[in-house]
Amino acid sequence: MRKQLKSLMWIRRRIILSNKSLLLQVLLPFGFPCLYKKLYEVQGTLNTETKFNILATCLSMALYLGVGNIISTIVSEEREKNTLRTLLMSGIKVKSYFISTLIFPFAISLASALFIPKILEIDLGKQSDTYYLIVLLTAVAVMLIYLFIGLVCKSRVSAQVAGMLVMMVSFFIPMLSGMSDTFDTVIKYSHMGLFTNALSDLDHFKWQDQKASLIALIIWILVFALLVFVQAKRIRKIS
Repeated sequence: MRKQLKSLMWIRRRIILSNKSLLLQVLLPFGFPCLYKKLYEVQGTLNTETKFNILATCLSMALYLGVGNIISTIVSEEREKNTLRTLLMSGIKVKSYFISTLIFPFAISLASALFIPKILEIDLGKQSDTYYLIVLLTAVAVMLIYLFIGLVCKSRVSAQVAGMLVMMVSFFIPMLSGMSDTFDTVIKYSHMGLFTNALSDLDHFKWQDQKASLIALIIWILVFALLVFVQAKRIRKIS
């Protein structure tokens, strides 16, 4: 398994580094905080609330462009070229394939969570552990959703379209906050609910007030983890 994982990770690293489009998607979320920060500084409207709004926007961008889209693009392209089925049929373990596919996106998620607040000069204070846990849990949910998209879609184009729809809906969800009780309920039980509620007021965030959103996020993770394994086994069985 170790040799399989090492080989697959080498392939993933080469794909990301050699594909300028994917590499740009990884780097863009780190560039936008600098741009937004400069613009708001020039306007004289840069404050703590604005910084957290920028953080939420840029982290969402990182999770969907720099993490999710990379996963669905790589996996769907391997499926389109029949490489995925060949790998699974040649003795590559499903676990090794998934770990190699997710490890770099997870590292990008961690880097985004670490460096974007530093770029914006945000002091997370006592809530830093809460912040990192919520961002990484949300990242896991996003990675599994896009991994499922990559496994289901039969071409790179269809995966990009599906991924774009998911990204647009996910970006739109936070904008619904406070509009009505119905919208608040949708946000609460979405995979972005805990993320949205935490970053909207991190200083006053309390876990006991967000139990429903936390449980919902865990359910999202478990459901898509199951769907991913089922779809991978189905692909392997197809003759």
